[in-house]
Amino acid sequence: MSAASRQPEPTRVRPVSQISEARRQIVEHARQSWIRKLIDLSRRNNLLYFRPLKTGTLELTSAPNERLRDLLMGQSVAVAKLAPDLEDEALTKILRDISRRALENSEEKGLSTLFVTFGMATWPALDGGRPAESPVLLLPVAISKKEGSNSYYIASTGNFQLNLVLLNVLEDQFKLKLHPENLLAKFAGDEDKGTILDIKGLCENIQRGMADARGFEIGLRVILGNFAFQKMAMVKDLQERANELPMHDVIAAIAGDSKAKSAMSAEQSDPDPKEFDLIPPDDEFLVLDGRLQPAAGDRRGHGRPKPRDPWPPWNGQEPDHREPDCESCSQGAERFVCRREEGGTWSGEAPFRRCWHRAPGD
Repeated sequence: MSAASRQPEPTRVRPVSQISEARRQIVEHARQSWIRKLIDLSRRNNLLYFRPLKTGTLELTSAPNERLRDLLMGQSVAVAKLAPDLEDEALTKILRDISRRALENSEEKGLSTLFVTFGMATWPALDGGRPAESPVLLLPVAISKKEGSNSYYIASTGNFQLNLVLLNVLEDQFKLKLHPENLLAKFAGDEDKGTILDIKGLCENIQRGMADARGFEIGLRVILGNFAFQKMAMVKDLQERANELPMHDVIAAIAGDSKAKSAMSAEQSDPDPKEFDLIPPDDEFLVLDGRLQPAAGDRRGHGRPKPRDPWPPWNGQEPDHREPDCESCSQGAERFVCRREEGGTWSGEAPFRRCWHRAPGD
């Protein structure tokens, strides 16, 4: 029996037509639970405990309304017009640092973290520490720089989003469940009519729902910066794959679907131990070649050959050396390597030496 003759693993992805509504509900309930558990509620999360940074955030609350409106209408706006009170040198340093962090998060984590936030919700912390400051609306943006100029421009790259972390806290801590799609649709603008999202009306709607919460307020602050938390990439996947998750038996079984569990159990079988001896080593995983050379600079003897190994794992790049008491060395035989050992380390002045030789052409 060879690797080619082995049967492939049974598929565990089912077509949409075979997914029952009960299974979808079970997976959806589990998905929401996983998202809540992955959201970071500590003060490291600047989507929940915002903290202004010297060069990592830019306050745009005092920006002219006309320029903010241009930004919300999808136009590219010079950042200098949004922050006219800042000197060019200071503004350039802030925008450079913000752009670098956004690029780093995009390349290393696959996350888009650059936003202009509108509205800031605050309330007393349960532990008596620094009050929470959580952005309400996030507008994804991009910062660009024109060639031959030091002027930076900012433009929106997507639609408004409600802060997922804030919605989670409002539901768990204050028992206020908001539906972001409905809320955004209710206060959405009309591009054909030249109207924009009613940010003030949306914030006031949330404020009315939190009327019984002591100390809860929403201020109309505008901030440019990078907003993310540690496990945001996992939460993003769970959000974007909502329709695909129920199709996988493994995920449905983890979520608690009994039929998926039964299907997984039926696929399992005890393998015949004799089959493992019939699989060629090249087709197996985790099979290491004993002649693999160590990492560069490592001369501590890791991976040294056993006494019966015909050749050691080294590549023959040790300093050339001929042993006076070695017959092969004295006859000028082609030498593979000379191992020098002393106390488990490699040394040029070792009392114990051993040579391995090979005939020319081997």
